[in-house]
Amino acid sequence: MKAMTLGLFAFLTAIGLATFIESSHGIQAAKILIYNATWFEILLLFLGLNLIANIYRYKMFQREKIAVLSFHLSFLIILLGSAVTRFVSFEGIMVIGEGKTSDFIYTSDPHILIKVTDTATNTTEIRVSKNSFQNILTISAMTLVLQLNCLTTISKSIM
Repeated sequence: MKAMTLGLFAFLTAIGLATFIESSHGIQAAKILIYNATWFEILLLFLGLNLIANIYRYKMFQREKIAVLSFHLSFLIILLGSAVTRFVSFEGIMVIGEGKTSDFIYTSDPHILIKVTDTATNTTEIRVSKNSFQNILTISAMTLVLQLNCLTTISKSIM
């Protein structure tokens, strides 16, 4: 029970911090620093495993505890749905004009799109690389947040 309390406190602190980062530096900074971070995924896994452990520890499969069991199972289903969304799907915008077709999606994830055309055989090959600049972008976003905080501090001290 203490581990679950500590995990929930860490989760609530991270969500609160992400809200402040999002309001002052934008949604992309919050995604990079909190929501897309590996430690946040580990925290959600920890909370899910603790929910399962508490279901067995407190014997929630009894008839008297069916309401508490359904409450815990609903959170497990939400966590499972968020995991499927996180690891299987992607987020993007496809602009399609009226009466037209499109095969291009704008996404907020960093990608490198390489288009190579062989003039001898008149074939085109398109390669997409997703994770090439992920570390650089994370470091850049952290540097940007730190620089913005320093500028805010400097401007407040000057005034």
